[in-house]
Amino acid sequence: MFSKLALNLKTKWHKIGITIFIVIALSHIFESDPETSEWLQYNYTLMMLGGLMVLRPGFYISRYAHRSWSIALYIQIWQLVEYSLLLIQRETGNNLFDSPVPTSILNLILLGIQPHFFYNVIVLIPVFAALYFYNKRLAFLKQPTN
Repeated sequence: MFSKLALNLKTKWHKIGITIFIVIALSHIFESDPETSEWLQYNYTLMMLGGLMVLRPGFYISRYAHRSWSIALYIQIWQLVEYSLLLIQRETGNNLFDSPVPTSILNLILLGIQPHFFYNVIVLIPVFAALYFYNKRLAFLKQPTN
């Protein structure tokens, strides 16, 4: 059953899966309020990671689309590490470097950056690049041959 679902997400349901993924990703960005629950952020991150993993095989039709989608996947994995770190700090009350608030690795490097919004935007850049190359390749494959 899982293999049939995976095959359908790679072929006939791929565009529907992409649309659902984009809706989840955009809703994740629009709720990127610093006061939002870490659990909500963590769950969005897991959903996006799952979407990136499940939809990835459908991007093999274009080397550039697959590479871009893979970059988004790797960024999302790092985002999960960061959110896990923030969640653990929030739940235990033990913040990194005796900070008064939970701190991400990103905050240690770039002070003042809001990690939720930053990672959500950064992951979408290669996603949109992948969609560009994917649609370009689909259009090329649909052209009639001489």
